[in-house]
Amino acid sequence: MKRILVMLCAVALAFNSNAQEVSATYDPDVDGDNNIGVTDLLALLSLFSENDLDDDGIWDSQDDCVGEYDECGVCNGPGPQILGIDTIIIYYDSLYAEAIDEWWVFEVDADTLLTYLCENPGCMDPTADNYDPYAIEEDNSCVWAEGSPACDYQNSFTFDDYMYNLVAIGDQCWFAENLRNQHYANGDVIPSGYNTDEWGDLITGASVVLGNQNQGTLLLYLSSNSENGWGDNSIIVRINDELVGDLSSEDAFSQFDFPITELDEIQIEYVEVDSSITQLLSLTVYNCGFLNATSFVDLTPGIIYDLDAACEFGASEYLDSYGRLYNWYAVEDSRGLCPSGWHVPTDGEFMTLEMELGMSELEANSTSWRGTDQ
Repeated sequence: MKRILVMLCAVALAFNSNAQEVSATYDPDVDGDNNIGVTDLLALLSLFSENDLDDDGIWDSQDDCVGEYDECGVCNGPGPQILGIDTIIIYYDSLYAEAIDEWWVFEVDADTLLTYLCENPGCMDPTADNYDPYAIEEDNSCVWAEGSPACDYQNSFTFDDYMYNLVAIGDQCWFAENLRNQHYANGDVIPSGYNTDEWGDLITGASVVLGNQNQGTLLLYLSSNSENGWGDNSIIVRINDELVGDLSSEDAFSQFDFPITELDEIQIEYVEVDSSITQLLSLTVYNCGFLNATSFVDLTPGIIYDLDAACEFGASEYLDSYGRLYNWYAVEDSRGLCPSGWHVPTDGEFMTLEMELGMSELEANSTSWRGTDQ
């Protein structure tokens, strides 16, 4: 409390000292309300070259706008000045067709109400269906019922049995999503299914899907009509030349499973010790699903049966979001990663796209990471 009283006394003393210098008749009740309040103190401080011309309680020296902001956020601005469409009114009429017991509704007139706006982005291409003659800033919202001129008036394009929507941005035409094709333009398969270590060692074209290694399961069912099961006989299983199982069974039926990945090479070999029960043994292999079954009812010792993992590529949330990822060799392959008439965009084309979407030319030409994560 003492501190407050001292401050008030200090203001009063300062007033007395300076009032005598300015005017012997200075009235501290500037607003005439018979009360010395904030407005009066602000007026007092104006004697020390501080002013509040717009009476907003902020000294002009600290005020970012001495006056008022207009509707467009401009200090002392003129307000909206850009003519734009406010409302489109369509008038309808109707006729009752008694013969078919239906009403026929039809458009008879339309009117457009205009207003003044602070800004008016819109489609500025007169060939577009939603062309706005009053727009002063292109916002890339143009649409064409039959496709954009930049896309040769096409809305979609089918490649490798998948339909891509097309989007025109400026004078460029883009696929609306990343590629997901598993074949080159000439029809050759683009290998996939490699693990992380294998991917880094590749010197040929390949593709991969994030989070999806195209994995499955190799199931082996060993059956026997012998009371001793398989006895000492066994099945040797190798995946990519690596021994993963030496299988036998003492029961009439046994199941074994191994994880496999697309493009894995599987080898199965029958090892015979007791030939008297071989004809009583059978093996069924399910390769990435019950539809890919192989039965061996006439096992021959010493013969190696070769199988390729039949894990088919399956759609995933990663595929839908990112498509397939391709290495440099696939991009540069002369067989064509893209369909005929299309190509992988250059950095210069990406720069044009970025600037169409609002990036500055200075940032687009920078050599470091640019843009923001979306």
